[in-house]
Amino acid sequence: MAEIPDVDPTFAAAWVKQWAPEVRKHSKANDDEPWLLLADEWFTRADIEVPGRNFYSRSWAQLENGVGLVRRFREHAKRFVRSPKAAGYAGRKVLLLTGSSFAPTLNRTLAELNRHTGSQLRAQAVQNFTFGTTVTVAGLLCGKDLLYAAHADREAHGGAAEWVDAIVIPSASLRTHMGPTDQYTLIGADDVHPETMFLDDMTLAQLQEQLGIPVVPSGENLSQLLDHLKAAERAQKDWHLAGMTQPQGAYLP
Repeated sequence: MAEIPDVDPTFAAAWVKQWAPEVRKHSKANDDEPWLLLADEWFTRADIEVPGRNFYSRSWAQLENGVGLVRRFREHAKRFVRSPKAAGYAGRKVLLLTGSSFAPTLNRTLAELNRHTGSQLRAQAVQNFTFGTTVTVAGLLCGKDLLYAAHADREAHGGAAEWVDAIVIPSASLRTHMGPTDQYTLIGADDVHPETMFLDDMTLAQLQEQLGIPVVPSGENLSQLLDHLKAAERAQKDWHLAGMTQPQGAYLP
């Protein structure tokens, strides 16, 4: 049987060095629209900053497969932290749980937000014990993985019951439907507020009950996250559904 090596940082860095120039070369021959694509995880695994906006499709093609998600998030965050709405984060103390691929980028972004608004937001990488620790994308984290990480973070910060104001989990780790089609939908046809569920069948409500503090989905960007934090303060579930796993959709990184 052929040996398949792990994609470690050295391997990923060599791959990026080899193929990133090829992406640009082939794009020029195709009206600057890339058809050879490098997923974000090649860059995050190599600890290399993802390329600029022009590296990606004008329509952000292949986002559902993890191509350009990090760059789109970063572009939105740059604009958001200087917007009036960002002031709504002032004074908030929030823990964001995410996959180990995205955690370093997210922490850099949160540091910028904290400097501009006086907030105390930080990200924690969550190990995936359900599917294996080599699985590093946020979209495959399960409820028990997130629960363990939250408890560990609480203990590491003194063990107080309300050590943060709220916990944020990746929207991509939630599903609004089961199975390959929507015949197993978790919501009624007319219900726009899903009882969201993780891949291990734990629900968002169950996770919040076990932690004893508000738990909200991340949304696709910092603006949507702020909407979710405010909704939780009103004891509402006005979640942005974009980014949650839909039928036929990939599990987003």
